[in-house]
Amino acid sequence: MIHGPIPLYLIEAPMRGTGKTLLAQILALVTLGNEVGTMVQPANDGEFEKRVTSSLLGGARIILLDNVHTLKGEARSEFDVPLPQGFVTDHDADLEQ
Repeated sequence: MIHGPIPLYLIEAPMRGTGKTLLAQILALVTLGNEVGTMVQPANDGEFEKRVTSSLLGGARIILLDNVHTLKGEARSEFDVPLPQGFVTDHDADLEQ
């Protein structure tokens, strides 16, 4: 478990079609030993928060976001806090019992 800000890596290039997504997929494959799904940025921040939280709750170790134009508001806060709001850890579940 990471105790601190969640690492965020950005791959950028001056134009489309340069292989940024392929590079990210290969890095994830080498790191995890299996392919990861690609998520595109939804139109609103609330949906973005739901998708990221859902992926984390599902056990995703890498979330590949493709074609992200900007991260601001709630979407940015997902990467600025130790755990996104709405993310429940096993420890939290133990406290409720």
